[in-house]
Amino acid sequence: MLTHMHALAVARFLLAIFSGSVWYCANKASATVPAEMVTNLQQRLDAQVIKCQVLQNLIAQQESKTASISESHKELQSFYERDSTQKDNYICALAFKEREIEKLDEELLAVNANRNAKIEEIALLKNNEQEFQDEIEYLQDMISANGK
Repeated sequence: MLTHMHALAVARFLLAIFSGSVWYCANKASATVPAEMVTNLQQRLDAQVIKCQVLQNLIAQQESKTASISESHKELQSFYERDSTQKDNYICALAFKEREIEKLDEELLAVNANRNAKIEEIALLKNNEQEFQDEIEYLQDMISANGK
């Protein structure tokens, strides 16, 4: 793809060739070269200059599009990097929360085990209380029977 500088160089080269041809034809054989030929060469030169200008405009447009695409690419890359960083942050936060949940689960298991132990202890105490009540009643019956 031609760059802007290449297009200018080509335009100057073509201008030099056609200018030289016109000058050569005009000076060397001015009597034998018809004016139509000089006019034709001048028109061809003008057409080439116009083509060079069109090419320069197209090159400028392409450079502008390339710059725009490059800027869009940079924006997308930046967005991807931010998104990737955000995703990594979410993953870290999620892992931290999972560890907290595991700790809470362990604490809950310990609390439940302690609760179950206390329930068993209460059941034993109630059983002991009942045994003591039975023994107290037995002793009261014995005292009442001996006192009569």
